[in-house]
Amino acid sequence: MTAISIITPWHNCSELTDIYEPSHGHAEIITIDNASEPEHAARIKQMTERMGGWYIPNKTNEKFAKANNRGFKFATKNIIMFLNNDTAASSGWVFQVADDVKDGALYGVSSDDRMIDDKIYPYIEGWCIAATRATWNKIGLWDEQITGMYWEDNLLCLQALKLGIRLETRAWPVKHISNYTTNRTPGALDGAQSNQKRFEELARAWQR
Repeated sequence: MTAISIITPWHNCSELTDIYEPSHGHAEIITIDNASEPEHAARIKQMTERMGGWYIPNKTNEKFAKANNRGFKFATKNIIMFLNNDTAASSGWVFQVADDVKDGALYGVSSDDRMIDDKIYPYIEGWCIAATRATWNKIGLWDEQITGMYWEDNLLCLQALKLGIRLETRAWPVKHISNYTTNRTPGALDGAQSNQKRFEELARAWQR
């Protein structure tokens, strides 16, 4: 096993265990089950146990940020990755992650930019993002004041940039089945506009 903890929130979609389990072995797996229906919860729990990981159930769907932060409390490794459940990778890819991740940066596979008042704010896409424990502790993890889903990664990377933490992308062999869980989670986009507003307000406050 590598020195990596992988934290993944789940809400139903247990059919994804068929691709998740063979993709992400060799790491400490921490599953945060956001109130999946019983048949899905059972399958997700069984997968986690086969992988020798932690299965942490929530009574309600705490969404992405809170689930990630709860999972961090159970992580025992020095490198901690937050990873979506709708991901597939080459077996053993986490060994590349272990070689790449160093203190002082956030690492991921995909990056993009947001433009606020003609200023560019880069970010690592939150479906796969890793850092050392010391770096996560410096950032303060995910912003739990937002509601619903989306813009969590923008807020996280904004905080990192404020602290002088670099954003690095790497060509890790992991793929995201984009919007798979979003399309199957009722109300997934309900908080997107308010989350965007919070990001814009914090970005502007930083520039004053």
